[in-house]
Amino acid sequence: MRARRLARRMPRGFRPSPLPDTLLGQPFTATTAREAGVTPARLRAADLDSHVHGVRAPAHASDDLRMRCRMFAARLGPDVFFSHSTAARLYGAPLPMRLQRLPRLHVTVAAPARAPHASGLIGHSRVVVRGDVSELRDGIRVSSPTRVFLEMAGILALPDLVAFVDHLIRRGAPLCSLADLVERLEAGDRLTRRSILRAALDLADPGSESPPESVLRLILARCGWGRPETNFEVRSLDGRRMRIDLAFPTQRLAVEYHGDYHRDREQWRRDLARRSRLEALGWTVIELTADDLDAPEELVTRVQAIAGRAAS
Repeated sequence: MRARRLARRMPRGFRPSPLPDTLLGQPFTATTAREAGVTPARLRAADLDSHVHGVRAPAHASDDLRMRCRMFAARLGPDVFFSHSTAARLYGAPLPMRLQRLPRLHVTVAAPARAPHASGLIGHSRVVVRGDVSELRDGIRVSSPTRVFLEMAGILALPDLVAFVDHLIRRGAPLCSLADLVERLEAGDRLTRRSILRAALDLADPGSESPPESVLRLILARCGWGRPETNFEVRSLDGRRMRIDLAFPTQRLAVEYHGDYHRDREQWRRDLARRSRLEALGWTVIELTADDLDAPEELVTRVQAIAGRAAS
């Protein structure tokens, strides 16, 4: 909006002059630009994003989270780092939609320094211990995976926090280990509630492959058969390997979570064949979708009833 207003002030036919090569494609401060010989009029041109006061970047750069962080980083001190839900989003961690759409960015500085304050920021001044800050490939300083776990415990409900931890320690592409999270928790500070942190660590599972599966795993644990096993492997009668999303082996109960991609015709056909193979081995298969997670108590009762009928 501001860029469009500035553009209307430009003379008709105005063509922005080329920027110095050192400023192309990245955020830069107005001060740096002036030192490089860029005129005030050039800094007001519509091809530059002025969303962050005193900083310029390519047009619409602030619409991208990473670029917006880089724009703020250009004007913040070197000791400031992005934290809380902002860091979680930069890590690609699952968050409720209200946090995914949060327009302001969380930033933290080590106490006793004063928390940063500026339009578009939520500033924090906190105790910072060794290993609490990481640097991403593009130079953005963020809360480390172990620290952001502590920060999010004060924001997320337990099921969402467990899904968050599952993402951090996920098998095959972990951002940290469960032992790392335990060690950071035991380091101690006053970041957030320790009880919910311990509960999330106790319920975490690196085998979970999606946030809905994490939530479903917690719901199914209420059935009274212990925790379901993630990605449980069985072999079909002809020797094919099959992985069950969530399994209760003693009950021979397979619970499969179907996301939207299962609507694909080819995937639907594979799902039917897979179900038939599991049933031939004596497994009871329950297929669930996101709608089933909206009524946890009813789902537990339903799963128990299905398992009871299968056992009779």
